[in-house]
Amino acid sequence: MRRGEVIGGLHGANRLGGNAGAEIYTFGPIAGRNAVLRLAGGDREKTRIKAAELAGEYEARCKCYGRQTSESSLDGRELIGKAQTEIGKALGIFRSGEEMERGLEHIAILEKEAGRVKRYGDCRILENMLLLARLQLTASLERKESRGVFFRTDYPLKDDEKWKKNLVLWKGEGGCLTEAVEVS
Repeated sequence: MRRGEVIGGLHGANRLGGNAGAEIYTFGPIAGRNAVLRLAGGDREKTRIKAAELAGEYEARCKCYGRQTSESSLDGRELIGKAQTEIGKALGIFRSGEEMERGLEHIAILEKEAGRVKRYGDCRILENMLLLARLQLTASLERKESRGVFFRTDYPLKDDEKWKKNLVLWKGEGGCLTEAVEVS
C-alpha cells in the first residue's frame, strides 16, 4: 500500500525548513487528498472508502502505543533528543552517502526503542520523526547528485540528464521503495 506525503513546494530544490511552514499548511491537505485519490485509482467514491480505511488503521495503531507495561520504561524526550542529533548529522546541508547510511542505522535502533516509550505523545512524535527521517534519507541516498541546497559531498555536481526528476517513495513489502518520475 502506498501512503504519501509531499516534500517540496514553491521553492523546489531550494526549499529550507524555515520558509516551509506556510506551504505545509497550504499544500499539505491538497497533497493528502491527492495521495488518497491516487491510491484509489482516481475513483472519488473509492477515495472516501480508502481514507476511512487509513484513518481506521491509524487509530488502531495509536491504541498500541504508550501502554504501561514492564517494558514501557524509556524516556521519550531523551530518545527524541537522540533522534534529533542523529538526524542532524545525517541530513545536514552537506551530506555524504556514508553519513546517511549511518543515519539509517541509528534510526533503525531508535525505531525498535520507540515502542517502549512511557508516554503516548512522545512515542507518536518519535515515530513520526523517525519515519520522515527514513524517507528523506532513502530519497537522499537514491539521488546521486547535488541540486539547490541539497549538496552531496560524494556527488558534488548537478546531473539534469539523470536526475531532473521527482522521487516518489512508498512503503513496500521490502521496506521503503523509490521511483524516479519525470518532471512534468
